[in-house]
Order: sequence, then structure tokens, then C-alpha cells
Amino acid sequence: MHKFLAIIGVFSIFWAFSAKAEPEMYDFDQGHTRILFFVNHAGFSDVIGEFAEYGGYFMFDKDKPEESYVTITINPSSVDTRHGGLNDHLRGKDFFNTPVYNSINFVSTKIEKTEENTGKLTGDLTLLGVTKPLTFDVNFNKQDEFFGRMHVGFSLKAKLKRSDFSMDYKIPLIGDEISILVQAEGTKRQND
Repeated sequence: MHKFLAIIGVFSIFWAFSAKAEPEMYDFDQGHTRILFFVNHAGFSDVIGEFAEYGGYFMFDKDKPEESYVTITINPSSVDTRHGGLNDHLRGKDFFNTPVYNSINFVSTKIEKTEENTGKLTGDLTLLGVTKPLTFDVNFNKQDEFFGRMHVGFSLKAKLKRSDFSMDYKIPLIGDEISILVQAEGTKRQND
């Protein structure tokens, strides 16, 4: 009898591991995800901006992060620096030109694990109609059940040159290098 239970136990463990064959789908938690950028203003300070409106999802497999995937679309008209006049200027032709370009898109192309809880996320960023590769340094923060649903969280950092995307207004007075910081939290999508 004990031998039979042991066999059943081994089979159950095998089944649990083999059943998880694909990454799980997560939706961005709009209340706990922030997309921020920092740009130097004439050497005086770094202006901080945030994109408040975005959509997308990500697939995540903790055991095989290289099989994970992310896609996100940002509404550049939602840019917010907490200054109305600056927001309007950023939406205009000198910067995001939102009457012509109404989205910023990022689609992952490669994910690699570097250490136990860190990795690199590379993808194609499309801004002002120009597509260039962008790599984020990623820190995996936590995955756990929270209020009855599985949650996962990451911190991401990257740098880009806005001139690579033909956004060259007032360089170098206004910095060319843009630092990006994303605090991302997702909730596992429930099956309908």
C-alpha cells in the first residue's frame, strides 16, 4: 500500500510540472504600474514625466523566463509632468507630435535571465514612426497570490537617445538621453 501511494505521489508531482507547459497571461495592474521618464533640463534638474494611459499584457513563466513576452501601447497624449504648459508643449510637434502619432509601442523580442532575480528585456520600441531596439534591465520582485489572484511585480530601467527617434528639439540644452523607469505589476488573467 505504501509503495502504491509513493507511486501516486511521484506521478502527481510529475503531472504538476508537466501541466505547466506555457507562460501565464497577466494584465497590467493600472493602480500599481507606473511608466516614468527623466530628462535633463539645461543642467538645472531632471524633469520627470509620466504616461498615465497605456494598455497591453505580458506572458510570464518564472521557471522559463526566456519564454515570456510583453507588449504595451502607450498613449503619448497622457504625458503628465504636473505642469499644464509643459504638458501641452510635449504633446506638440517639437516632441511627441500627438496629432500625428497617437501611440508609442513596445513589443519584446528577447528575454534573458542574468541572475536569480534579474534579467534583460529587449524589444522593438516605435516612437514617432521610428522603430529601434531597446533593452531594459529587469528586476523580478515577487510572484504570489494576493486577494485571491496571482500577482507578479517587476522593476525595469532603460536609457535611450531621443534623437534616434528624430526628436531633436533643443539638444543639448534639453538632454538627449532619456532615462526610463517602470514599476510594473500584473494580475493573472482569469479564464472566462
